Amino acid sequence: MVGDWVFYEGTPSKMSMVNSNELPINIQPIPLSPEVIEKIEGIRKRVFNDGYIINGVTISFEDEDDGYWVCIKQIILKLQYLHQLQQLIRLFANKEIELKW
Repeated sequence: MVGDWVFYEGTPSKMSMVNSNELPINIQPIPLSPEVIEKIEGIRKRVFNDGYIINGVTISFEDEDDGYWVCIKQIILKLQYLHQLQQLIRLFANKEIELKW
């Protein structure tokens, strides 16, 4: 999706256009990790739990071997990649995530 962060040739890049007939094969999703989460601009860590506030949306993360359980507005989902988190923030806050690489 346009605006999603991905690895392009090993470098974090923001998708600027999507044409399914011409997608480069060297695009990879960015796995969620504490290091990636901390790179989100404007993120605030909540003191009383392992949650964060991203663009006004409170999110709690629980680490798993193959992703994170995310609780957002009483909905619990399992996410593996940054672009999945971006799409949730777009849905609930109507805002984009920016990263500090």
